Amino acid sequence: MQTTEPDTGVRPEILQVLDAMEDAVILADADMNVRTITPSMERLAGISADDTRGADAARIVADKILPEADGDQRERILSLLQNRTESGGIAVRVPSATGERWYIFSSRQVLATGDWLVRFRDITRREAAEGEVRRRSDDLAFLSRAATELATMPEEADLFSAIGAYLHELAPGSVVIASAADIQAGTLSPRAFFGIEPFLPDIIEVFGEGLTGLSLEIPPDIRAIMIRGEIEEVKGGLQEIALGQISQEICRKFEDIAGFGAMYCIPFAWKGEIFGSAVILTRREGGEVNFRAVEVFRSLASIALQRSRAEADLRESEKTFRALIEKGSEFIIIVDDQSKIRFASPPIERLDGFLPETLIGKNAFDMIQPEDLPRVEEEVSTLAERPGGSVQFEVRFRGPRGTHVIEAIVTNLLGDPQVRGFVVNAWDITERKRTEEALRRAEREKALILDSTAEMFAYYDTDLKVLWVNRAAAAFIGREPEDLVGHRCYEIWHNRTGVCDICPVVIARETRQPQETEI
Repeated sequence: MQTTEPDTGVRPEILQVLDAMEDAVILADADMNVRTITPSMERLAGISADDTRGADAARIVADKILPEADGDQRERILSLLQNRTESGGIAVRVPSATGERWYIFSSRQVLATGDWLVRFRDITRREAAEGEVRRRSDDLAFLSRAATELATMPEEADLFSAIGAYLHELAPGSVVIASAADIQAGTLSPRAFFGIEPFLPDIIEVFGEGLTGLSLEIPPDIRAIMIRGEIEEVKGGLQEIALGQISQEICRKFEDIAGFGAMYCIPFAWKGEIFGSAVILTRREGGEVNFRAVEVFRSLASIALQRSRAEADLRESEKTFRALIEKGSEFIIIVDDQSKIRFASPPIERLDGFLPETLIGKNAFDMIQPEDLPRVEEEVSTLAERPGGSVQFEVRFRGPRGTHVIEAIVTNLLGDPQVRGFVVNAWDITERKRTEEALRRAEREKALILDSTAEMFAYYDTDLKVLWVNRAAAAFIGREPEDLVGHRCYEIWHNRTGVCDICPVVIARETRQPQETEI
């Protein structure tokens, strides 16, 4: 397309150069009157080359190109044109029907002819690319800072408050609410609020001052959505965000007061485990939400909450384990492959006054009664060939105040890098053994007494099976006492296959009163 007729005085070769240029260019004479314009300038200014011929270049720029441009830049450019002053690159934003565009303005005088070249180079794509690079750089800086601070946050810090503050940075002008989930109770409780200060008096009037004391029950369908861990736009407004547990009237009133726009829910979940959520309540007068950074931050926050919960569980587990180790009746010893004691738990002190710290480095076998030592050494030697295996036995320990009977379970964890030894879980069963021996002695004495009488004695269990009979009772039917153990009374005395119609044993058991009968 020819920009003007040859009679304009512009040489054909110059017209060819101008037609080939992608930049929007005005060719003006020494007085800054337009001689011709390029096709790009025609599109930018919305006028033809013929309509501009002879017009004031500064007026064309002011009225057709920069009517709504940034004030300071517009005035600076117009001043340069009016004063016929050369200029390097000046960036200027130009609103248009198709959207905002950016140009670099420059003005140069051709020394040979005195003509002026007024150029607007379209840098919209470059500016958009540079803006994208800046935004990505800012996002990376923000996410790097957030990840570092979340990872190093002290145990006593309120993680949900920190998460809410970070989200508020990404959603300036919005209201952000961060809530913790109690999955066992099936509830969601607000923990931190950001951006509500302008509406605080109205909020307190509606909800009272205990906002963080609210507890909202999580319906199954909402829980399923939260587990997916995806950012969702909440179409149902505040009432849906409140899980339907605050009246529609109150929610609408608050929405009108705050001037809310779109609302979004950001669940914090990791591998099917829910830790909480945050909501972003945008305001019609607020800024934009950086959803790209919000999505990445959601993952960072979920990981931080998962780690925090795991650390809390670990601390609780360690607390429980330590309580068991220090206060339980069981004591634990770790012995290395040279039979040296590397660890002894505090309860061992109750075993004849052994102090745990005094046992470290000692040979564990030195504590064993010499008569039991060969058996224990053989058990441990066999166990050493079975990584992860266990063996249980009783052994006598020698202490400062005497000998104790110990029941021990020894586990081979030599291959575990965290242990590298045999773990001995042991209990002092000295008193139990004494009690068992006393019972056996009493049983022997009872049997001796009852066997020496002519009266018949028998003991039955609840199923009427014989537990014990004296010799007189066994001799009555010509049997030995041990032959009758395990048989039912009606089989022995009455040669029956079922309980007698009137069984004195059954009646005595039910009435707890003595009964008499004849055999």
